[in-house]
This record gives sequence, structure tokens and C-alpha cells, in this order.
Amino acid sequence: MIGNFKNVCQELADNPKNWLVTGVAGFIGSNILERLLLLDQNVVGLDNFSTGHKSNLESVRQLVSPEQWSKFTFFDGGKALWQAFAIKGHFTCQVLV
Repeated sequence: MIGNFKNVCQELADNPKNWLVTGVAGFIGSNILERLLLLDQNVVGLDNFSTGHKSNLESVRQLVSPEQWSKFTFFDGGKALWQAFAIKGHFTCQVLV
């Protein structure tokens, strides 16, 4: 199992992808953001801060290099952005689910 994880990480590092992480300022989202940036991936993050915290994003910023951080683009996921799409999928969860 660990071998598969290392293989996937190596494949991503060799061939960066573009990722969208919803709930990026939450516990799970910010940890995913950190891992992806450490693998030099391009990440678009979306959050409305209903349960997420800006401090989680700042923590990630301190853990990655400036070059890695530059591969992150944040969008405030407020109502106006949400209403701009006809079809939506929302796959984040509340704590203790």
C-alpha cells in the first residue's frame, strides 16, 4: 500500500495536474492543499469560510515554498460565485460526519 502511495506521489510530481479543492480552508481541505502544493501541483481553492478558517491557509503558506504557494489560487466561495453555475456538486462535510 505504501508503495502505491509513493508511486502516485512520484507520478504527480513528474506530471503536475490542475486541482480544484472545495472547502480548502477547512481541516481536510487545507491538508489536501498542503500535500498537493508539496507535490508542485496547481491548485484552485474554493471556500466560503462557513466552517473553514483563513488561519489554515496561512499555516499551509508557511509550510510550503513561495514558488509552491504561487501555484495556489483562492476564490471566495460566497453566494455570488455559487449562483454563477447551473450545475453544482458539493462534496465537503461538517465536522463529526
